[in-house]
Amino acid sequence: MSPSQVFVSSKWRGFALLSIDSVFVAAGIVILASENLFGLVVIAFFGLGLYFAVTSLIRPPRLTVADQEFKFDAPRHHSTYEYKHCGEFRTKSNVGVMNPKLIVFEYNGPGKPPRFGRKISADGVRLASVPSTFRMRASDLADLLNARRAADHPGTD
Repeated sequence: MSPSQVFVSSKWRGFALLSIDSVFVAAGIVILASENLFGLVVIAFFGLGLYFAVTSLIRPPRLTVADQEFKFDAPRHHSTYEYKHCGEFRTKSNVGVMNPKLIVFEYNGPGKPPRFGRKISADGVRLASVPSTFRMRASDLADLLNARRAADHPGTD
């Protein structure tokens, strides 16, 4: 039985988001000062981004990899996945500069599909994903999860 490994997300994305959103909120205030109501839209949109940036700095996402399950814990999302309900882990590129690759897998567990994976593939299997923002290459993280899954359920590969 190997010990649990805990991976905590890097805070640089939170700082980058905080910096960018602060600039746009300030620009929205300037626009609003010139009596243009579009400034309210800018302030509201990027102010919400400020909220997400601050919450990710206060409590960064965490991934706990254990022998029989792994847990994804973020400010607005908590999921526990047992390896026996998971298919092969693989990486998928996400669109955008700030968006990392995702770790994608088939999920056949009980209950509703996890929040990060409500898609259903063409053959009716639910797909789930977790972001790979844990100071580790996405392919290495997928390999680690596949190794834990194989150790928990031999013959699943």
